[in-house]
Amino acid sequence: MSKDITTTENSEVEIIQLNPKQELFCQLYASDKEFFGNGTQSYIEAYNIEPKGYKTAVVNASKLLTNANILKRINQILELRGLNDQFVDKQLEFLVTQNADLKTKMSAIKEYNVMKARTSKAEGGGNTYNTFIQQNNLNPNDPQNKVKIDRITEMLMEDTKRG
Repeated sequence: MSKDITTTENSEVEIIQLNPKQELFCQLYASDKEFFGNGTQSYIEAYNIEPKGYKTAVVNASKLLTNANILKRINQILELRGLNDQFVDKQLEFLVTQNADLKTKMSAIKEYNVMKARTSKAEGGGNTYNTFIQQNNLNPNDPQNKVKIDRITEMLMEDTKRG
């Protein structure tokens, strides 16, 4: 099994040579069908495992999912389907700019701050309260913002209690 490098107009794409069963495993694992993200079921289907071989399928699927070439191929398939940095960034942007669910918005802001290295996961995403106030241009002294700020404070207190 060898690796080939081919080029497209804008970038190089590594073609990973896998055996047919490994390729089918990757396709099933990364598909939008019933096997998506389920290594055991993908393995059972790709390798035609009988029901009594379930434990073997669990072990072998786990081994495949630690194989660098298998992981590269799964990532390639996911990117070809549109799951890439640009797509995830757009989804995160939507969550940060929406106002319907403030808890989700705060989580997205935390993730954005970690992603931009403004804070780290170890810091808990930084000071979410101040970040939220700043990003939404809320004046804490404005009575019209009081209800919104109180809800934010309440959610932060709940998050702090949980851990």
